[in-house]
Amino acid sequence: LRGANGLLSRSVGRVAPRVALQADIKAIEKGKNGVKALVEARQAAFKVAHDAFRATIQKAMADLKKVFGETPKEEAKEEATDTQAE
Repeated sequence: LRGANGLLSRSVGRVAPRVALQADIKAIEKGKNGVKALVEARQAAFKVAHDAFRATIQKAMADLKKVFGETPKEEAKEEATDTQAE
């Protein structure tokens, strides 16, 4: 009897931690999915903001070129092209 009780208590003692471990693993997996969704949302928001920023910068550059004309580098390139053509 004593041996049987000892065996039974050992197996129950091993099952409880295993069940707890499995529950913890499920909780971790659930948490990973939540974090993954947050990461994807952050990346999407960043892409939208980045694209808007780039469009704004490109528009500002075009507006400045209209106001100031060509830059000295562009003028130098044109002069070099003109002298090579002659």
